[in-house]
Amino acid sequence: MITEVSGRLSELNTTIDVGLLHRGNLLQTIGDQFEQWNLLVRKEKSIYHTLNMLSIDVTKKCLVAEGWSPTFATKQIQDALQRATFDSNSQVGAIFQVLHTIESPPTYFRTNKFTSAFQKLLMHMA
Repeated sequence: MITEVSGRLSELNTTIDVGLLHRGNLLQTIGDQFEQWNLLVRKEKSIYHTLNMLSIDVTKKCLVAEGWSPTFATKQIQDALQRATFDSNSQVGAIFQVLHTIESPPTYFRTNKFTSAFQKLLMHMA
């Protein structure tokens, strides 16, 4: 009976050791890939957050976004949209149209090397 109990204890110890080794390997793998996974999740969340701010067109075939941009950035925005359309092999191009309004635009200050640090601080605090 002692031999049988000792054998079972030995099996249980082996099982526990194998389990601990497997857990250690699994945690090591997770630790190695955590930053990569975290970055992927943050990118996907930011994409969905942006998409949730869009509205569906009345034809239900495209998404519509409205926003303010500085006048000097119009060409840059159009170029970025064209690059994104090309890079994504999209069959539908992006349309950028300037809407004229009587509303006052929000305050915009160009940042430089000095003020960009403060801008980043404010963004992280929000």
